[in-house]
Amino acid sequence: MYNKIFAPKILTNRLLIRLVEFNDFYDYFLMCSDIDVCRYLTFNPYDNDRQAQIAINNMLNAYMNGTDTNFTIILKETNQIIGSISLTFHKENNSAEIGYILNKNFWHNGYMDEALKAIIKTSFEYYHLDFIIANYIDENVSSAKLLDKNGFVIYDHLNKAFMKNHIAYNITKTILTKR
Repeated sequence: MYNKIFAPKILTNRLLIRLVEFNDFYDYFLMCSDIDVCRYLTFNPYDNDRQAQIAINNMLNAYMNGTDTNFTIILKETNQIIGSISLTFHKENNSAEIGYILNKNFWHNGYMDEALKAIIKTSFEYYHLDFIIANYIDENVSSAKLLDKNGFVIYDHLNKAFMKNHIAYNITKTILTKR
């Protein structure tokens, strides 16, 4: 169950997916300071590595409280941190919301598809969730394709539901139920 204070290490063909560690902060800073990476995220690009330190500290606190598990995605071949994938648990309905981010230098290589497949499996087999939700800004076509490819189906669409930098974005909400 997800209220355990434990996150499994996950190995795929090319990736190691493990619980975020505080020492990951500089790689997170590099990733989260890129305007293209942050374009469809809830935050603006980081200005300094202190912001990444605070973010990771918040991730670890949420993990200790049993509300979130944030995983770091590492390329096994080079031991390089290339991204992050997270689960925010909703205990009231035995579900989680998934979120992810990938360093731009690793886009279009299938890494996030590989990580997402592994986290979906972990969500249902390890955490015993009933369903997973994922939301995306409509302009994020890559995310829409990734979720569709992995079996997520649209269940709601919210017009002008998210505001960032004085721009209102439409949000599409998707769901994946246990197979």
